[in-house]
Amino acid sequence: SDAQQSDLQHMLFVCSKGITMSAIECHSRSFGLRGVEIGQSFYIVTLGEDLPFDQLSGRKSSEHRPIGVLIKIWSVEHLIDCKYVSLSDYKKEDPVNKLQPRIIPLDKNIPFHHICSMAVSKDLTQIAVGLQNGNVILIRTSNPGTDSLAIIDDKEIRTITLVPEQGGSSAVTNLHISEFQEKGKQYYLVFFTTEKGFYMYQTSQKQNTFVVIANDIGALPGEMDGQDMNITILCSGIGELRKYNCTDKVNSWQMKEHGKIRNAGKSVLLILTTEKNKTVRVYDMENEIISYQGVSADICAEYVNGTTIYLLLKGANSKMMQTLREKINLEKLEMFVKKKHYDVAYTFAKNENFTKEVL
Repeated sequence: SDAQQSDLQHMLFVCSKGITMSAIECHSRSFGLRGVEIGQSFYIVTLGEDLPFDQLSGRKSSEHRPIGVLIKIWSVEHLIDCKYVSLSDYKKEDPVNKLQPRIIPLDKNIPFHHICSMAVSKDLTQIAVGLQNGNVILIRTSNPGTDSLAIIDDKEIRTITLVPEQGGSSAVTNLHISEFQEKGKQYYLVFFTTEKGFYMYQTSQKQNTFVVIANDIGALPGEMDGQDMNITILCSGIGELRKYNCTDKVNSWQMKEHGKIRNAGKSVLLILTTEKNKTVRVYDMENEIISYQGVSADICAEYVNGTTIYLLLKGANSKMMQTLREKINLEKLEMFVKKKHYDVAYTFAKNENFTKEVL
C-alpha cells in the first residue's frame, strides 16, 4: 500500500500457513492495515471509506451508501478457498465472492482524510484511530479482555472519543496499544504522538486517564514503534532516538537523521531515505553500538519478527528478500575482542550479565 496514492484500490495478499495465497480488495493507506494473531486464528484489520464499489469485484456500483469511514476485520480462515491474486481472475460464482468481513462503522461526520493513524491491540478487543485534530477514537468491547471485536455482537461494541487535555490541536502521527493486568483487572495503554508531544491514555472499563509523557518532543509518521511496554520514538526537532519503558525514558541516542523505525527485540531498526538510496541501521541502544549498517537503493518494504529483520529489495528484473538475523551474545563478544574493541566488549559483557570470569 502506497501512502502517497491513498485514492487507489490496493490488493492485500495473505499467506496462510505458508500454503494458500489469498487476495482481498481494500481501500487503505499504509497505516490502515494491521495483522493480529489470536491462538490459531489470524485476522486482518483494514481501514477505509465506504466506496461505491461492489465487494471484491472492483466494478462501480449503481448504489452508493455514504456510511463514512469503515473498519473491516477479515478472518484468514475464511480465505482458505480463495486462490485469486488479481481482479482479472475474479468470477462472480467463485467462493471468494462469499467472503464477508466484520464491519464497524465510525462516525459518518469524520472524513477519511482526517484520519492519520491506527493501532490494534494484540487481543483485538481495542482499535484506536488517530485524527488530525489530536483526538483518538477508541473502539472496544464492552468488557475489555474478553472476546475480540471480530466475533462479539454489535451491541457489545463501544466507541468513545478520547480528547487530550493538552496538545489537542496537532494531528496524531503514531499510535500503539499495550495491555497489562493488575489485581485481576485488564488495563490498556494507548500511546500516541503528535509533532509536538508524546502522550498516553490508560483505559479501563470505567475510566480513561490522560498522561503527558513528554510535551517538548514529538514524532513524524512512522517514527514511533511499540513492543509491549517498550516504546521507541525518533524525536522530531531535537534529533534524538529515545526508548521508553512505559513512561520512563531508559535510553537515548543523539542523531540528525529522520526515518522509519521498528523495534527488533532489544534493538531498533532505522531506515533513512535520501534522494538516491536508503540506509539501513540497527541500533543496540543499551550497549550504545550500531549492530548493522547497509545501503540499498531499492528497499520496498520491511518486516520484523522478534529479532529477525526481513527487507524486500527490488532489482531491475526481480525482487529478493534479505534477512538480518541477530547473532548470539557470545558471537558478538568474540567479534568485539577479535577487532580489539576491548572497551565495547567489556561494556557489552557487563550489560548482558556475563560471568565474572569472562569480565
